[in-house]
Amino acid sequence: MEFRKITLEDKVIFDEYYKKYPQYSGFLSFVNLYTWEHFVNFRYALILGHIVIKFDSYKNNKEYYLLPETDETATKTVMDKLFSSGEVRISNLTKNQVDIIEKLYPEKFSFSHKRSSDNYYYNVLEMATLSGKKLHSKRNFVNRFKKENNYKYEKIDEKTKEECIKLLDLWCEKKESEDAGLKAESYACKIALENMDALNLKGGALRVDSKVVAFSLGEEFNTESFIIHFEKGDTQYKGVFQTMFMEFVKNECMHLNLINREEDMGSEGLRKAKLSYKPCFLLKMYGTD
Repeated sequence: MEFRKITLEDKVIFDEYYKKYPQYSGFLSFVNLYTWEHFVNFRYALILGHIVIKFDSYKNNKEYYLLPETDETATKTVMDKLFSSGEVRISNLTKNQVDIIEKLYPEKFSFSHKRSSDNYYYNVLEMATLSGKKLHSKRNFVNRFKKENNYKYEKIDEKTKEECIKLLDLWCEKKESEDAGLKAESYACKIALENMDALNLKGGALRVDSKVVAFSLGEEFNTESFIIHFEKGDTQYKGVFQTMFMEFVKNECMHLNLINREEDMGSEGLRKAKLSYKPCFLLKMYGTD
């Protein structure tokens, strides 16, 4: 079983596989696998036509497998092969996958809920309008931004892309952090911007007067949902994030039902921010230790 580095040329393999077996965990998105490969060494192999992914956890330096969601037959094919290769640690499983594995291999694994990996899902119409009492504070931020700024929403083109990279660099400078995760996120975002077309990403930006003050990047992940992978903004503009999110959904996502804003990675700030938009559900993720 040969694992190989993920390249842009592999996207067609993942696209075809995910058409056959729709995925719901954003962690398995090809965009994530490709743009974050530098940080956790994502690589993949094919087992009788089934994709299996391996990565090195930045938390404990152990190797873990990622298994795209499939059916019982495919799961058994993959798992039997993995068992023959040594110790098996698995990350980012849905409850459905856990149920299948526990049925196939009773008492073989001890799975636990990984709260920091849960995916946050939102209703598209609610995010496009921010209507209702529960989102009143978000509307207030948007109204303030609109009142204080002469802005417009625009799709990211080649010129805008360069301005977005400058904004990303500004974001890094303001963080003034040596945190490896933040540096990796910045690098991943640049890779995504530079390869938007090849990755089939949609991008939108807010321009105030002549300056780009926020941008978002995302993709259609399946027939129901859209993943927002990156969102950056200049915090000196109050309400910039709320407005960016709302405008991006209105302009790019209205033909779908759900928005996936991925996980919070255990960050209290991210968790608070993502919960404040009142997700319609969290896709719970499980794994071995």
